[in-house]
Amino acid sequence: MSSAPVSRKLVHDAAELTESRPLFVPPFKASFHRIFLSALKAYFSGYAVACIPRIVSLILKRLVSRGKNSSKAPAHSLLGQLFQILSKSFKARLPWFFLVLIGGFRLFDRLFWEIARKVGWRPLDGKTAVAWDGKKNGNGMVVGSVVEGVSMAAEADDHPYEASPNLESKRQIDTKNAPQLPPARNILSPTFLAGVASSALALLTIEPARRADFALFTLVRAMDSFASFQNHKIQRMLRWVPPILMNNMDTSVFVACCTQIMYCWFYYPEALPRSYVKWIQKMSRMDPRLLEAVKLLGKGVMVYGKDTGHAHLVGDYAEEMGYGFAAGDPVNGFISCTLIHCGIEGCWTHLVDVWRSGFFDALKIYIPVHLLPALIFHRRRFFSNQFPSTVLHVATNALRSSTFLATFIAGVWAPICVVRNVSRQDTTLGPLLGSFLCGFSLLLERKSRRREIGLYCLPKALESSWWRITHALGMGGIKIPGGDVALFAMGMGYLLSAYQYHHKALRPAVRGLLGFFLV
Repeated sequence: MSSAPVSRKLVHDAAELTESRPLFVPPFKASFHRIFLSALKAYFSGYAVACIPRIVSLILKRLVSRGKNSSKAPAHSLLGQLFQILSKSFKARLPWFFLVLIGGFRLFDRLFWEIARKVGWRPLDGKTAVAWDGKKNGNGMVVGSVVEGVSMAAEADDHPYEASPNLESKRQIDTKNAPQLPPARNILSPTFLAGVASSALALLTIEPARRADFALFTLVRAMDSFASFQNHKIQRMLRWVPPILMNNMDTSVFVACCTQIMYCWFYYPEALPRSYVKWIQKMSRMDPRLLEAVKLLGKGVMVYGKDTGHAHLVGDYAEEMGYGFAAGDPVNGFISCTLIHCGIEGCWTHLVDVWRSGFFDALKIYIPVHLLPALIFHRRRFFSNQFPSTVLHVATNALRSSTFLATFIAGVWAPICVVRNVSRQDTTLGPLLGSFLCGFSLLLERKSRRREIGLYCLPKALESSWWRITHALGMGGIKIPGGDVALFAMGMGYLLSAYQYHHKALRPAVRGLLGFFLV
């Protein structure tokens, strides 16, 4: 008998038996060979993430400096820097983080299911036990025994209903007539515990200052996947929300996040991670003294026409720019926009200069951002006849993303200049409007990227909101010991377990990323 009729018969039997009860399909039993391959792939993927952006950045800096300088830097110095990056990346934390996360998950998954089998664990519906006592038939199929009326069948080492891209080239059971996927509650299984354990250990390899970022980032992805999985229920609950808002929920989330983040950057920078504040400072090209003056003027600490002891902030800056100390002294009244613009006459001319500078700064960021995934996930296209179209695709996306970020930066400045010139005052209204309106620049990005960008900003917005709430209540920013590890473990445990059990409970991007690592 061929394998195809056997597969169809087993699926048909399972479908008949599960008409009145949910089917619980155990995960594949990962061999130690697969565990090793997953760990190896995870380590070198982390290594690539650690070194490739630095290499691309180094090469771009060399190209820019070569254009400005007629003298060429010696080639041996470039090779030495490249070798230094490659060697130091072996000691970086990211490769070990990926190794423990993916390799540990595969190992714990195997171990925990062996324990579950021995103790006779049952899923939450209580109707199906775990059994790995099937034997291979003549066609290489693993035929499981009928456990409490449920027939289980799987290929060796593979989940029978798994839609992973890694299995596309392998023999598949006919899924067209396959029974329904197991219920979402079965995600809470030994596989979930394996994901929690490996995730907790993996996060310990990351420096403590960055663990909260990892935790919130992962938790937001898990919540997004679950919300997408339960989308029909959420839509029924939010029937009162206008359709235009529901259809652009990604942009709405981004606008809300930007309003919170940028407003905190102006007035509560301590609520944001220090590295994030420095990055915004770098992209804005705004002198720290001017930013401090905006903060003090908005909070009413520094007032025009009065000596509040802060004249040196803008006064020293004005003297350095060649305008004289008096031009920046708030005692003398309103400080002109020309000084705030670093000497550029006219607000419109300044906005154009800000946009142009932001665009070229953004290119340095987005070329590696769009190139790295292509090199990792679609590297074969660079060695085939798809090379021109792949390069064009990466370049187009980098240009579009750079346009978005440049417009974002200019969008922050524009309302500030308008409010200053109309009211002749520096209040919180200008920065607040700028923080709100800049978020609409996301509409320039591709629809497929808007959600990802919004989800990237959401953890920062949540973290800064928590800081402001706790400080407003006089709690001084409560931190729960080990809370970042717990949040990361729960979020990653859901994602890894959902990948094994219920693909529809994950966003396609997350599913594809996990499918790349979990061989």
